[in-house]
Amino acid sequence: MTETLHTVLTIIFYITATVLHILNLKQNITISKTWLASSVFLGLIFQVIVNYQNVIADNGVVLNLINTSLIISAFITGLTLLISFRLPLEKLLIAILPINCLILTIAIISPEADRSPVHYGPGMLTHILLSILAYSTLIITTLDALLVAWQNIALKQHRSKRLITKLPAIQTLEKILFSLLWTGLILLTLSITTGFLFIDDLFAQHLVHKTVLSLMAWVIFLIVLLGHHLRGWRGLVVTYWIIAGCSLLILSYLGSKFVLEIILNRN
Repeated sequence: MTETLHTVLTIIFYITATVLHILNLKQNITISKTWLASSVFLGLIFQVIVNYQNVIADNGVVLNLINTSLIISAFITGLTLLISFRLPLEKLLIAILPINCLILTIAIISPEADRSPVHYGPGMLTHILLSILAYSTLIITTLDALLVAWQNIALKQHRSKRLITKLPAIQTLEKILFSLLWTGLILLTLSITTGFLFIDDLFAQHLVHKTVLSLMAWVIFLIVLLGHHLRGWRGLVVTYWIIAGCSLLILSYLGSKFVLEIILNRN
């Protein structure tokens, strides 16, 4: 009951924050960044509480599909909020927060998932944390790339001029984009490296797809960075490649969990 209450409060704060951010895009309305950040922060506090209640057990952690999605979404929200104090990325929360609400709603209405805790050693927990940080950073990078692509298209077609004036300049977003991509690639490299160090066999039957897809995503992100620095890639080309890499990452972990837990009903 308490867990459900905390989930509902999280959704309420996130919906409030989304509405405030949308209103802030209107030409004649300006809402204080303190109000915008506070509404997100309050929702994030309750989501952390929900995650703790769901994930932490007496003899391990419960990392089923729903819990993993909740953890990653909380990290994405927290990182975006933190970054937005120095860089103009708060507009991404308009896309991030409704997705969080959807995941939280599914967590409430979905059938009781497997809650068997698993005990992990320090090395494996380090690998999991680095993986979550890498996924979160690269998903934020993908959202930034989508925003840059939309701005490019809107400017070329002379649409949404009023909205564009409320958004950061394309050059600013692109600079942030490649900084995030470098950070995400470094985190993904560390995640893959710790996987090889602390997982007995990364190419075992139940892990081979995760390993191969993660390595493919790593190669794609590296190609994007090399293409940008050596060939001057930008705009839609970069967006398409980043979406491809992010899709592979999501498939590598959440996709496999969905197949095993939902379709095959295996844990």
